Amino acid sequence: MDPEVWKIERKTLLGVKKITKSFLSSHDIDENEFNKVQQSILDDWDKENRDACERGTKIHAEIEKSMYDMGTNVSLRKFGIGGKFVCQKSYGNLDAECGVYPEYLISRTSEDGILRIAGQIDLLVKNGNEIQVIDYKTNKKIDLKSSYNPATKSTAKMYYPLNNLDDTNYWHYTMQLSTYAWMIQKLNPEFIIKDLILVHFDHKGNQTIYHLDYLKDEVERMLLYHRKNVIRQR
Repeated sequence: MDPEVWKIERKTLLGVKKITKSFLSSHDIDENEFNKVQQSILDDWDKENRDACERGTKIHAEIEKSMYDMGTNVSLRKFGIGGKFVCQKSYGNLDAECGVYPEYLISRTSEDGILRIAGQIDLLVKNGNEIQVIDYKTNKKIDLKSSYNPATKSTAKMYYPLNNLDDTNYWHYTMQLSTYAWMIQKLNPEFIIKDLILVHFDHKGNQTIYHLDYLKDEVERMLLYHRKNVIRQR
């Protein structure tokens, strides 16, 4: 398509977010050829997604195995954590003085039974009553800021009640780990959330560590909003 024509059409397409048959015919684009190209792109995305899942599973498994192999002498220096920790297979009680718990399953049901949430923490670290939640991500990149939204004249935000946060995977992951931390404190109010750590393994072999904020207020606001919606729909 002519670059000048594309400048005009691009704005329209971004507005409607779809390509119609009339659009194709008006620009003399063969529908069958367009569909082939579209399917090729979708197939590439699907393959990339499957490859990423396999890569992520492998990294998770390797780290988990390394923890169990170290047993009573686990070092977490690569995550910026000092000291030695104990790792016991199939042991889920959070009573070790200095313990690590790979792939820790956690869940919570509210007292009224309305809220039911669950997750799997990649690595939970306990040092006394101090808790660190670690999660591994293997996607291409971590986006700290979202794109600019001309309609609101600000960066794109998440949906209410989290519309104070940018709509990026960085903040999605921050909410994920914060929810884990909130559930941990519900298990034992004496637990102190020392750190939420996101470990990003990019596709070039680099490892980047992010220390995330514990967004406890946002988690409680989100769960309250969800609870109200559940009650309203009954």
